[in-house]
Amino acid sequence: MSEHWKTYLYIDESGDSSFYAKGKRSMVVTEGFKPLLLIGLIEIEDKKAIREAVMHFMEQLKNDPIYNELPCITKNKD
Repeated sequence: MSEHWKTYLYIDESGDSSFYAKGKRSMVVTEGFKPLLLIGLIEIEDKKAIREAVMHFMEQLKNDPIYNELPCITKNKD
């Protein structure tokens, strides 16, 4: 009997996918517009091991003198 694994997919985006404002006005020519949209995907089978690795990495960042004063590290996310 073969072993079946659950597969978990995580998709994330960075940037702004809005290239047009209201009235179909192009935002591409406006000041400050960054024509970048990044999309990432990972496929994993062991969600628990990945979570533990991410939590360990986050603890390392909190204890690192280079990164531990950044607002994204020190800010509580309740």
